[in-house]
Order: sequence, then structure tokens, then C-alpha cells
Amino acid sequence: MKRIVTTLSLLLILQLVQAQDAQTIAQKLVDKVRSCKTISHSSSQKWGNIGDANDFTPFSGSCLFKMVPLDSNIRAYYSLKANDINDIYNGKTITRVNAADSTINVTDLQKYPGERSNITSKMLYTQSILDIYNMLSPIKGKRDYKMRMIADTTINNMPCNRLRLTYTDTLINKQRTQYYKEISINVQTHLPAHVKSFSQSEYGIQIIESNLSGFKINDTAINQILTTDVNEVPGYRKIEYSPTLKRENAIDLKKGQKAPEWKLPVVQGDSLSLSQLKGKVVVLEFSGVYCGYCLVAVKEMNKLQDSVDSSKVRLVSVYSDEVKDKLKKYVERYGMKFTVVYNEKDQKNKKILRDYGVSGIPHFFVIDQEGNIAWHSVGFQTNIGEVLIREIKKLLK
Repeated sequence: MKRIVTTLSLLLILQLVQAQDAQTIAQKLVDKVRSCKTISHSSSQKWGNIGDANDFTPFSGSCLFKMVPLDSNIRAYYSLKANDINDIYNGKTITRVNAADSTINVTDLQKYPGERSNITSKMLYTQSILDIYNMLSPIKGKRDYKMRMIADTTINNMPCNRLRLTYTDTLINKQRTQYYKEISINVQTHLPAHVKSFSQSEYGIQIIESNLSGFKINDTAINQILTTDVNEVPGYRKIEYSPTLKRENAIDLKKGQKAPEWKLPVVQGDSLSLSQLKGKVVVLEFSGVYCGYCLVAVKEMNKLQDSVDSSKVRLVSVYSDEVKDKLKKYVERYGMKFTVVYNEKDQKNKKILRDYGVSGIPHFFVIDQEGNIAWHSVGFQTNIGEVLIREIKKLLK
């Protein structure tokens, strides 16, 4: 008994020491960022569902931050640039300059404070130096994770300490639910070199990894971007956000309105069009391989497929920016029983996304036997299967 007590005591002491060491390392990073007027870096990300390495999609860009301690949102202003998109936050507005369609979208946060959540919704913000800084030193002062040190590592021949931030780790009915982040911090610079987010549930495992490099401290480039009037870029169309405009841009298809026609390649076959499905109730779902809630929806769509009469009801899921071979592996891995169509990257028939006003996924539509919109909803609901069954039954009476 004494031996057991001694062992437990040693484990508790070890955990305490690890927590203290982790706090010391985290504080050095926080102090480093806090001492900067500006800080910028390159970010190279990849994300996907665990399995074949080819399932992971790369994404890269540049992150520039001007530290503003009094900013109540993220304590900084930023410019995040990847490919054709440049997102700029200056404390008063969020501006997106899109070179692909020559538009400048401006959201006035003073007029629409409810849109502040969009400040941190940008892909490049996730796992950036500022995101990490605000994780380790929360604005509201309360951490929602447990932090400890794990084995050191080497990145680009530089020694790094590693911190693990565990948000959830439970075991219920033999099913583990786990969500944590690992941050590798350069021992010499006290800046992050690599970040990994790990999420495990009954629906699978998803990972986001980011490599941070090319740090520049107190560079003035961000100041020039923030003071440039991007609203006056020649040849660009300015769009000012308003709730009304958002609804108009979403092309909020009304009940009874004719569903836009489409024709797309099918993962499990040749091609399919909406007109081919006339006479059937169609459940049309817009989805994505790297959307967590979309993966949850796969399970519900499979259940729905098993419960409907396929001669009267057709379930179709639309995936965008996908390569057929890669999407086929995804379909097989998760045992999708319904029809999956797709838009390949740079394919012009992405028109379906605009026609249906898809601004978020998953987005569900129920189309009646005559090809008219019967119901639609954006976002995942835990009872989406029940809701869809109810809407289908209304049309089969």
C-alpha cells in the first residue's frame, strides 16, 4: 500500500513540475509577442481526415499583425493573404479583397458588431502566431484547456519544446472523444515553429497542421497595408455588408421557387442532372471533405438513405474543389450510400454554388417532384435526419 501511495505521489509531483515547465515556456512566447510592435510570418497548412496522406490538402499564405493591446477583439490588426484573397482587419472594418472576381467586401464592425466573430474565422488566422498568443494568454483571462509539456522535438534542425493543450478527452461507451493542440516552440527564439490540432470522435479523426516560418519582427509592411485605401482599387467593385445585402447575395431560394438546373459528374458513375430526377423528391446537400459537421452529416445521410424508397426519393451530395480519385477514396472510406457529385477545381460549373446561394456548409435542400424548392437550411442540426424525413413525408402524401 505504501509503495502505491509513493508512486501516486511521484506521479502527481511529476505532473506539477510538467505544468510549471509548460507555463514557463508558454510565458516566454507570450512575452516575446507582447514586446513586438508588429510581427509577421509565412504559414503553410495542411488539413484532412486521418488515413491516406494524399487526403491532406495544403494551404499557404502570409500573416502580418500589428499589435494593438487595447483592441478588445484580438489585440491586433492584421493582413492575411493567400492566393487571390487578402483579408484585412483594422479594428473598425473587415475587408476582403478578392482578385478572382475583382471585388472588395467591407464589413463595418461599428455598425454591425455581431459580425465580429468573422475576425477569427479566416483559415490563415487559425494557428497563426496571434491565434497561439491569444490561446496561451486569453483575453478574458480564463483557459479552457489543460496544458503540459510533451517530448521535445527538432524542426528544421532547430530544437523545440512542445506543449499540449487538451480541451477534451473522454471515454464514453468505449468511444473516445478527444481534442487537443500541440505547439512546438523554438528554444532559441521562443516563437512557434509548428502547430497541430487533433480531433477524434465517433465520426473519425481530423487533423490540421501548420508550419510557421520567416518571422519578421517590427517590420513596417503591415502599417502600409492598413493605411492604404483599398476601397479605391481601380477596376474593383466595392460591396458594403448589410444584413439585407447578405440575404440578397445568398439568393435565399423561397419555397415553391423553381430549383436551378444543374449537371455534374458523379463519383460513382458518369453524370447527373436535376432534370433527370423529375418525379422524385430530391434531398440536395452541399458538403465538403474538410468540414467536420459535414462528416457528421454523412452518418445521418446514410441512415436516411436506408430508410427511404429509392424509387421515390434521391439523395445527392455536392462536393466542391475536389479531384475525382481523391473524393472516391473518401466516399469509400466513409461508406457513403447516397449519390455524390462534384465540382473539380477551377471547373466553371461551380455556378451551382452561386445559383443555390451556398455561403456555408452543410447546406440542405429538399426539392419536390416538380423540381421546386420545398425546404432548405444552412448548417448541421443534431436532428437533421428527423427533419429531412418529416419534409420528405410531406411531399409523398
